[in-house]
Amino acid sequence: MKKTLNLLLALVVLICALTATTIAASAAESGAQGGLEASLLTDKDEYAVGEDVNITVAAKNTNSYDVSNAAVAVALPDGLTLKSGELSVSGIEIAAGEEYSAEIVAIKEAPTLPEETTAATEAVTQAPTNAQSENPTDNVVVAAPVAEGKSAGGSGAPKTGDNTEVLLWLGILAVSAAAVFLAVKFRKRAAKFLSLFLCVALICAIAPFGALAADGDAAADNTVDAFSIPLDKSITVDGEEYCINAVVSYLNGGIAGKICKASDKTTSVPNATINIYKDDSLFTTLTDDETGNYSAGLPAGEYFVEITAEGYIDFYSYATVTEGNITFMETFLMIEESDVETGIASGTLIDQLTGESCEGVDLSIRRNWNNSDESAETVGATVTDENGSYTIELPLGNYTVVASKEGYLTSVFNIIVQPGTTDNQNGVISPIVLGDQYLITLTWGEDPEDVDSHLVGVLSNGESFHVYWDDRSAYDDNGEEICNLDYDDMESYGPEHITLTASGSEPYYYYVERYSGEGTLASSRAKVTVHKGNVLIAEYNVPTNKGSDDCWNVFAIKNGEIINKNTITAEADTSYAD
Repeated sequence: MKKTLNLLLALVVLICALTATTIAASAAESGAQGGLEASLLTDKDEYAVGEDVNITVAAKNTNSYDVSNAAVAVALPDGLTLKSGELSVSGIEIAAGEEYSAEIVAIKEAPTLPEETTAATEAVTQAPTNAQSENPTDNVVVAAPVAEGKSAGGSGAPKTGDNTEVLLWLGILAVSAAAVFLAVKFRKRAAKFLSLFLCVALICAIAPFGALAADGDAAADNTVDAFSIPLDKSITVDGEEYCINAVVSYLNGGIAGKICKASDKTTSVPNATINIYKDDSLFTTLTDDETGNYSAGLPAGEYFVEITAEGYIDFYSYATVTEGNITFMETFLMIEESDVETGIASGTLIDQLTGESCEGVDLSIRRNWNNSDESAETVGATVTDENGSYTIELPLGNYTVVASKEGYLTSVFNIIVQPGTTDNQNGVISPIVLGDQYLITLTWGEDPEDVDSHLVGVLSNGESFHVYWDDRSAYDDNGEEICNLDYDDMESYGPEHITLTASGSEPYYYYVERYSGEGTLASSRAKVTVHKGNVLIAEYNVPTNKGSDDCWNVFAIKNGEIINKNTITAEADTSYAD
């Protein structure tokens, strides 16, 4: 019933899109992120044809540490050409408190006519003579110039009496209704077809309104795992408007994530204070934005994060930053202050290979999230029952749970304790195995309820394969199974597991797709872990600041190495490691 309502809601969204116009997002000439303040300036706003347009991109490092690996990229619109300077500069180092600037000069040159064109133009201004050819095509008449960006027939607006777009919209609505009926009647595959159709229909509906993003939007595409600041600056040349785009970015390393209320795990807690400590000393302080998102550029190392907000209990977590990578943290969940002193946490431990609950797992509790310190104080302990379930009462706060059982690898997961009972705080524990296969595990929260694992690769014979919910195994020519998805969880939380025997030099791409349910991938609290044999080699939390599209491109494996991607896009990206 719930999925049927979701499909009907999608149809309503389509109808709204067909009957409403959209407004392009405004651009900014300055911005800040990760401790960098950037700006895009020109020496003035109005120019004449042939006049130099002096452009400056500046970046100031407000951090207490040096920034390396910064980059500046400028995109000039059609009509402006580069006269001097470089459009892109990388490997920039900016000392703490210092500023870097890049200067370029662009120009719009006056058009010049070729000599033969000039001669032809002069010829048609003279009265015809007997010496001219009798062939009428030789007597060229110069047509009036066509406005740039428009067809000779006029603007792109529909003509009076043109019902093409109206009929198109009615057709889309009719087919949409039919698609909804099919999706309800025929299982998951038909529903997926409907989703794809609605996306195409939505694009077709919006396009006639001309609400297309400016060319400069490509510069703001957040496909690079870095802190990036998109910048726009509008100028006029001879009365015609042009938009210059730039991006300032860097890969020094850092953390990013979101801060939400623990009570519903989705409502943001804006303007929280985030203190980041290194070696027991305060390293930097920042605040999250109105959406609860934050980012901090940091050198590689170990950190302790303290989050405070009025009306909430202080939150603590450990974080590890590696050089050139942004560590996306699990969504920090702030617990509201209360007269109640204790609460209850409950959940289930799942066997990572079988997907079944695991009884007899010893659980020891440490304060704070991501606490891997084996010498840390244990503040509570319990054991899972015959159903793999646990329940424990603790003081309000946030904790790390260490799960151990003979024959299994020790694992950890984070929990919160707030007034009342907070359930479905589940953990995963992996049996000790032989061999060096890759085991990829996906877990997520309550919404969206159906999130899917996908792995794309190439067999030894050169044929490609795609393992996902509708095709769960891939076999090589010798009959050996090289990839397997255990099962398709359509009712929240997971886990889903993909086992991969990697061979050859072609890359394997792993991504996660939102299939159905409320919420987005960005709000799903999804997490992916990667084991090779008995060794945890990578773990990823879904990015919360990279948009609300449906494909989370997590990583690729090529020649035994993990290639991080960690972006969210409308379609899966399966080419970045080629």
